[in-house]
Amino acid sequence: MPEGVGYGPQNTASTGLNLNVIGNYAYGYSGTFIAETSTRTRLKFTTGGYLFVGKVRLSGMIDLTTAASGAQATMTVKMNDVIVLIAKTDGSEEDMPSADKVPIIIPPYTDVEVLQDSSSGTSSNVGTVSITGRVYK
Repeated sequence: MPEGVGYGPQNTASTGLNLNVIGNYAYGYSGTFIAETSTRTRLKFTTGGYLFVGKVRLSGMIDLTTAASGAQATMTVKMNDVIVLIAKTDGSEEDMPSADKVPIIIPPYTDVEVLQDSSSGTSSNVGTVSITGRVYK
């Protein structure tokens, strides 16, 4: 474990809104969610006394029952209530990406919220949001 970076608290075995820090690595996984046409919070956390350098990823909306269909999805990342990143995917078009991975740097002690929306309310369309990277003290 690097000096100055602790192991807790974290939820290493599941999904949720939190950013989990283990040593000098950090991650957060929303878990699978179904398509909804209203904006939902998928990740929400406050960073500690470290700089986070990593990637945030939106995957969806993919129809797990029919591989060739899905819907559009958007992801908005806010830092201290200011929008800093917007991404869009399209699971309904074969020539469009169904996932988008974007580099991100998050300063120490920053409130982060990742919001997601979909063009469809079809329950067979699912997606995920994740953030992974390293922390520097």
